[in-house]
Amino acid sequence: MRAGVKSASIWALPLIVVAIAMAVIATDPGGLATHIRNIQFDAYQYLHKRVYEDPQPRTHYAVRALDLGRGATAPYGAWPLSHVMWARLVFDLTRAGAAVVVLDAPLATPDPASPQLFARALPPGPQNDLARRTLNAMPSPDTALAKALAGTHAVAAVTLSNTGVAALPNAPPIVFDGAAAAQASLPGFDGATLPVLPVVTASAGLGAQNLHVDADGKLRAMPLVFRLKGKLVPSLEGAVMRLLGGGKPLTVGVRESGFAGLNAHDAVARVSAGALSVPVDDDGAMPIYYSGANAKRTLSAADLAAGKLAPGSLARTIVYVARPGAMVETPIGSEPLGQVHAEAMENILLATPLKEADGLYGGLVFVAVIGIGMAFLAARVGLIWSGLLALAAIAAAQSF
Repeated sequence: MRAGVKSASIWALPLIVVAIAMAVIATDPGGLATHIRNIQFDAYQYLHKRVYEDPQPRTHYAVRALDLGRGATAPYGAWPLSHVMWARLVFDLTRAGAAVVVLDAPLATPDPASPQLFARALPPGPQNDLARRTLNAMPSPDTALAKALAGTHAVAAVTLSNTGVAALPNAPPIVFDGAAAAQASLPGFDGATLPVLPVVTASAGLGAQNLHVDADGKLRAMPLVFRLKGKLVPSLEGAVMRLLGGGKPLTVGVRESGFAGLNAHDAVARVSAGALSVPVDDDGAMPIYYSGANAKRTLSAADLAAGKLAPGSLARTIVYVARPGAMVETPIGSEPLGQVHAEAMENILLATPLKEADGLYGGLVFVAVIGIGMAFLAARVGLIWSGLLALAAIAAAQSF
């Protein structure tokens, strides 16, 4: 018998390490546990990258990101687009049959070329009344854009912050199926910046364009719901889900978290609309399973503007329009913002988002079981077997 095999020290060291690991998972000091989980999340994406799949054959909906081009040669003009060019773009997408047009763009100020703006800038006095009436009677670029939006199912972006209006106008209610206390984990804001009124009125839905980027600058999850002055509001993807769900209310579901009899409580777990239902973290964000930017989901603005897309060629297609050149850091590299939104919608349609199976408590149980097993092997047969168990546990964690 080897000396010290049965000594308390052989058991004590591995068990102390296990206890420290469990404490780190439970308390997340300095974000250490979160950082480790993010490394694991990113490693999984690299090892098991999602293979691009057009969702249309399985779900009857395709998803495309419009490539607007950049600079003076962009077919709809340089960014930010004038509202006249926005109207033309939306008309072109509607003519091609787009089912839903998502505008992830700032439309909060009237078009600077609006005659009504010139009318308001005229000095007061009867000498300018005729000019003022003439300008006010002229067609407005904002009205032209609203007319284009009214001809399709459009989702316009709002920006949530701590200033602005306290509610989204005419927003359909979101159903929360659980204890109200669970809503506290959803990101909350006190105000919202809306698009100009004609755009608000003509849009089929409004959605928050806010993204939740992690401390290392990477976007790992797409928010689906937020709180605005205590009332639930959708993100862009949440608003699209409601439209695809036949207008049925967006529903936030919960699950029981914690240990029964000790700290059991409701936690946000799922967002649904009609037949669509996806798992989310307790902050209402859906972990994105990335495949990377792909030309197959890219729609050329040059082809659209030139009339090369046949009428109806975009039937049952969700089209995202985002700022050209806007890049987002993801676990698998940098990706255009429109492509990231499109990937998130593909996840929703194909039911392929990533999701931690059991969260915090599952992690604690996993570490406890593996840790005790490692301590047993270290005490009984040596550190080599204990190390092999650790490697097997790491491999298993990356396989699910």
